[in-house]
Amino acid sequence: MSLFEISKELELAVGRLRTVSEIRSGLSNSRVWKVEGELGNFALKSYPVQEQSWQRLNEIHAFQNRLETVQEIPRLIRWGVTSNGIRSPFLLESNGTFFELSSWRDGEPLPFDTIDGSQVDSFIATLIRIHELSARSARHQMIPSGIQERIEQFTKLESVSWELDCSQLSHINREMIGFFRSIGEQSRHRVSRILTSLSRLLRPQICFWICRDLRLEHLLYRGGKLNGIIDFGASRVDAPIFDLVRFLSTSVRSEREDDWKRALERYYDAIDSTTLKLPRVLFQDLTALSEVSLILAGYYWLCRMRRPGGSEDLTEQARSRIQLIAMQLAGFQKWSS
Repeated sequence: MSLFEISKELELAVGRLRTVSEIRSGLSNSRVWKVEGELGNFALKSYPVQEQSWQRLNEIHAFQNRLETVQEIPRLIRWGVTSNGIRSPFLLESNGTFFELSSWRDGEPLPFDTIDGSQVDSFIATLIRIHELSARSARHQMIPSGIQERIEQFTKLESVSWELDCSQLSHINREMIGFFRSIGEQSRHRVSRILTSLSRLLRPQICFWICRDLRLEHLLYRGGKLNGIIDFGASRVDAPIFDLVRFLSTSVRSEREDDWKRALERYYDAIDSTTLKLPRVLFQDLTALSEVSLILAGYYWLCRMRRPGGSEDLTEQARSRIQLIAMQLAGFQKWSS
């Protein structure tokens, strides 16, 4: 796939091209470039075309467009051309690849656990605006699919052995292998408490489109202030508490129990001042949802690392995620001990 194939269409959208530089993205199949054009700076993202993927991207774009008044959300750019391959004003299709163009947001993610109280408050204020706008468009009284999925996945995980075939994990050091064995042991002791909390959350409640992946690396800060939110690929209708869970579990060390409690209280106090009235989630249920999400993420990364032929980038990023998971789960263990 070459950007030369879409250079004419790109210049219609951004003006005369000045520079195009690829940016290291995450572990998905998408690629990202920073495009500097005559009309400003833009982010160009590509996705491999798959069956029904255009429909899913259209749904995500509709959600993103509903948030157009939230300044931290990049604006989608309409392509200035039409062709048989275009199924959306925000998607250009070329040789088996979808291209999406949006405004560029300057900034960098903060290092883990360096976020302070004022930055947490600022994030929550932005999150409230996102949730209020999304719920204003459409809300559903339903059992959250994310809760049901975690119960099913966690229950299934508890029925399989955590013993690892070390010969298949030669690229993982002993510390990592020991960590996953310890997760298995710890999770067995946590099963009853976690499932009790999840059962309380498994009830009909207000759900609407949420981001679902507000992890630290998707939040761009400039001058200490939140300036951009990127990557909406996981967005869908679900319980709004998932957005807060993802943010806290990837941004704030779990040992900072008071900060977690303050963030939860701050979120619901702010919600109460809006037209969106949500029943409060208990703190122990928030942490249980965080724990099970981290345990399942750990198992996911283990499976990724066990696949033969993995790249060095995959191994390094997976190891980094695993280390964060280990740290967070250890902090939760201190709370419950």
